[in-house]
Amino acid sequence: MSSEMRNELKDIRDNFAMLRDTMLVCNKNLKEIDAKVTKLDNRMEEREHKCKSMELENTIAELRIQLSERDQDLLVNDLEISGLPEQKGEVAINTVILC
Repeated sequence: MSSEMRNELKDIRDNFAMLRDTMLVCNKNLKEIDAKVTKLDNRMEEREHKCKSMELENTIAELRIQLSERDQDLLVNDLEISGLPEQKGEVAINTVILC
């Protein structure tokens, strides 16, 4: 083999070594990016879950307020009658209607 071919083969081997090193760096960077993306996905899922939980808690609070308001509205219509004797098994509405 001539020295020119040896030099050319050496250059090719050096280029392959540089290419291999570059590929290793790229693979390392891809793994780091993949880890970051996975971490961001997990954080996004957690926030979505928290948002849904907060929405449910707000809905529950609103429903409790509505229920309380309805209870108060129903109490406004209640009538208390005193001094009327009540017997066991008697329906109070029937007694009031009869009076």
